[in-house]
Amino acid sequence: MKKALSTILGLASLAVLPAPADVVVHPVSAGVALEQFQTFSPISSVPTESFAPMFMIRPTGWVFGGATLNERTDLTFGLGATVFSLPHNSGTFPYPFQNELFPAVSMVQASGSYKWGDVKAPALEITFGALPYKYNPDSKDLGEYLFRSTPYPNTVLNSPFDVVNAAHANILGGILSKTAAGGKWKNDLFLISSNASFPLGDFSLAYITSYRINSVLEFGAGVNLFRLIPVQSELETNKNEPLNAYFTYSNGKKYTTIPGYYSGADSAIADSVYQVLNDTSKALPSGVSGLGYYSLKGQMLMTRFSIDFKPIFGNAVDLKLYGEWAMLGVQNYPVFYDKPMERMPIMLGLNIPTWGVLDLLSVEGEYWKNPYLNSDFKVANSTTGPVAAPYLDGNTNLGLSARDAVDGDDFRWSVTATKSLWKSLSVTAKASSDHMQIMQLFTNRFDRSYGDVMLQKDSWYYVLRVQVAI
Repeated sequence: MKKALSTILGLASLAVLPAPADVVVHPVSAGVALEQFQTFSPISSVPTESFAPMFMIRPTGWVFGGATLNERTDLTFGLGATVFSLPHNSGTFPYPFQNELFPAVSMVQASGSYKWGDVKAPALEITFGALPYKYNPDSKDLGEYLFRSTPYPNTVLNSPFDVVNAAHANILGGILSKTAAGGKWKNDLFLISSNASFPLGDFSLAYITSYRINSVLEFGAGVNLFRLIPVQSELETNKNEPLNAYFTYSNGKKYTTIPGYYSGADSAIADSVYQVLNDTSKALPSGVSGLGYYSLKGQMLMTRFSIDFKPIFGNAVDLKLYGEWAMLGVQNYPVFYDKPMERMPIMLGLNIPTWGVLDLLSVEGEYWKNPYLNSDFKVANSTTGPVAAPYLDGNTNLGLSARDAVDGDDFRWSVTATKSLWKSLSVTAKASSDHMQIMQLFTNRFDRSYGDVMLQKDSWYYVLRVQVAI
């Protein structure tokens, strides 16, 4: 705690030190907010854990500073602070009171940028460091799949820290940007490092483009070569974990080696291969061929559109229709990933006119027929390394067998309303059943929920936020 405090004080002292004459220090931007939120029917995908419905009031604050070193080079740094309400399994309190409050301070941005060519219309610009990135300016909660998803296992997960203003990714790496056609055509090329999901450090190469046809219509698209450059290839495609394997049998059927997935004769076939993979001194049973392993690596695609009706009906009519589609993994794998439609989340959003009563009223919906749990628990919590097959154990918390489809979470929704009261004061109300994660306190560590806790049809939450920002 003393070390963290001294670091923060040291950073604060830099803000008041005189800058060199040729450096322009930007005005500090800062804000504070008070949030009240409550969850209803949250559920853990980890069978050994359970969550009590959460109600809490928490403060949040942030401060950003920056400087222009010269006409081509800019630096930005930001800190954020909040309080977490953490469910835990320590047994200290009765079940209805399993939440405790913990403060947290974190760096939210540390980035630099450099421009080539004309500084007002640069030929190229590079931005590097740790920074928030948002390619879909219309999304308020759902969407932004290309950097908030994984292909194998298929996951779409929101931040475990933010419940408002969280429709963006936090990336670590570099972005090379080029704008053409008078600013209508924007292009970003990324080399980013995995900083939110295990294994950490793998590099992904991505490209995002958007084109504004006119003041009404805009299109965008992108591709993410996820974990293209692994730090440890043996973790990307884990061949040391039998649960990560699949094979073809002489009857022509493809099998997973996950115990308990089959019954009858199929169970005997799958279990015999699982036992062999657990004991490499044994040979594979006759009739087994095509032994392979699921990989965390994959190619994800995205496309989006936005139709703004303000140029048609006037600025007072804030009517906008927007949407986003993604393919979470182009490659088909046997058993779990052989149906492309199950890897395609689709989001639609609508800004509804209020004629000045509100600054914004947005409704978003998502359909994603993923038959498995939206969880990466087995990626980070397998003793022999990551498992890219779906996590099936958590089905027991939903009263389902490993083979039952999880259909209570196919449709997600979110409603957001914002009203400015004065120049720097605003109020936001949000109700949602999205891909919320939460932080939790175990007996010996802090951890995230490793999955969507809005798993049931009646799972949802609301948040009320009062914010002052300068």
